[in-house]
Amino acid sequence: MKYETCDICKGDIEHHADNETGRVYWKHGHNAQPILDGQCCDVCQEYVLHLRLKQLQLDTNKTFDRNITIKSMANRIVARRRQETKERLQHA
Repeated sequence: MKYETCDICKGDIEHHADNETGRVYWKHGHNAQPILDGQCCDVCQEYVLHLRLKQLQLDTNKTFDRNITIKSMANRIVARRRQETKERLQHA
């Protein structure tokens, strides 16, 4: 079965299947914004949700340049997730 690639970590996007029938009902991942335009895997989705919450917090605190802060956080997440995926594949 062909898997799509996560735009954040470059790993495979998990397929979601019905527990009873095993039938795949979703295989396209999650919206990866605000980290990247594209799709992400289940693990990276946790980072996306965390950054979205941080984005909401920054919207209420006007002392930061929100766009620069979110972009730098997103860049660090992408680099870390890609390194984790690379190391996982090397040990597999």
